[in-house]
Amino acid sequence: MVSSTVIGRTVVTGLGVVAPTGADTGSYWRATLAGHQGIDRISRFDATRYPVRFAGEVRGADPADLIDPRILVQTDLWTHLALLATGEAVAAAALDTLGKGSFDIGVTTAAATGGCAFGQREIQALWSQGPGYVGPYQSIAWFYAASTGQISIGGGFRGPCAVLSSESAGGLDAIALSRRTIRRGTPVQVCGGTEAPLSPYGLVCQMLGGTAITKSVKPRQGACDSLPSYAPSPPATKAVDLSTSHSGNPRVLRRQSQ
Repeated sequence: MVSSTVIGRTVVTGLGVVAPTGADTGSYWRATLAGHQGIDRISRFDATRYPVRFAGEVRGADPADLIDPRILVQTDLWTHLALLATGEAVAAAALDTLGKGSFDIGVTTAAATGGCAFGQREIQALWSQGPGYVGPYQSIAWFYAASTGQISIGGGFRGPCAVLSSESAGGLDAIALSRRTIRRGTPVQVCGGTEAPLSPYGLVCQMLGGTAITKSVKPRQGACDSLPSYAPSPPATKAVDLSTSHSGNPRVLRRQSQ
């Protein structure tokens, strides 16, 4: 997004989406208009031992095609998705015309879980093989601020940066904080929410926290059939309410002078 200061309005000049219903903004919007939902059987790991077997996964997006391999090994999937969506938003907003190293562009992201899959992998290495097998990037890849940092470094955005952790409201809160930052004088903010908690560790945390549906549910009728909040569940299987389990939706906010 791109925002404004107190002398003007805050406007959105770029949008990027990587979500279970579309790996880019165009696909996401077409799926939204058509009423398609993104809930399906979990494929990232064997979920047969868990009471939750359905979730929303991003399909059709390959971070390896667009992200530096050195960054891929240092970061978790939730940061990969954030970088993909940010690239789309920045291109749509033509922020590259401002040049790298600009103090006029800041970054604010929101995350509720951080790098679950990366963290689980490193903790398993610690328990099974010892401290010497834990990679140095564990200290930063799981951290809530990882995506904000990587977006800032990769884009050369040197303005005010922040990260929020406010569960499902995180994306909206990131927009609100960015608007406040712009009112304080920073012309541009890249902001949005990103999550990728779909791993055994992340799933168990969702279940214990009550944010995952662990009982069979019937599909809704009518217009609600298109909503990803509830997925049809066959007998003896379960459904999960993780419609943002793998998603990133940064926007570019910019000041619009009156």
